[in-house]
Amino acid sequence: MGTRCVNPQFGDMSNIMQQVNALRADVVAIRAEVINNVADVLAVQSGDALLSLPVLAIGTSSAAEVKNSAFDIRVNGQVETVAAGETGFTATTDDIADPDASGREIVYVLSVAQGGTITITPGTIAALAAGVAPSTPAGEVKMGEVLVAHDGSAIFNATTDNLSASHITDTYTDSSIEALAGSNPAAITSADLTAT
Repeated sequence: MGTRCVNPQFGDMSNIMQQVNALRADVVAIRAEVINNVADVLAVQSGDALLSLPVLAIGTSSAAEVKNSAFDIRVNGQVETVAAGETGFTATTDDIADPDASGREIVYVLSVAQGGTITITPGTIAALAAGVAPSTPAGEVKMGEVLVAHDGSAIFNATTDNLSASHITDTYTDSSIEALAGSNPAAITSADLTAT
């Protein structure tokens, strides 16, 4: 007859083997969860996104332009830095008419394409406090919005008017930078690591 080894700390070998097999199953389950989480992160990271704030403001070289600081974007899976600069409105296209001496506004979306080209897209002319932002052009990352309103005493002439003109009110809003979103994977707790 063989000698049976029983360690008071672990019990007999069959109990140890049961614990090892349970741990092995737990490790397989945790590995599958980690693989799923990595896939979720990679899916989020492959999309286009604003990665740092452009800090939109009235231009300093020209008060008729919108200034941005250097900022980072991800387009087509590539991260790049967009240089600080100033972008002007497009003559006539970006004007705000004054059909009846009432205040009017437009929400303009600023966006950037791969390579750093910045676009200003105007929304529709609206009554004060009724402006709606237009869609961001396809393939571009939204930097933020500029709301430009006139008080009804004169139009906003995108070619010549400074955003600091007395009849103009302008508000600058940066878009939110990306937070890792996607699916919200369950956290691994100590209970997940406990052998059954």
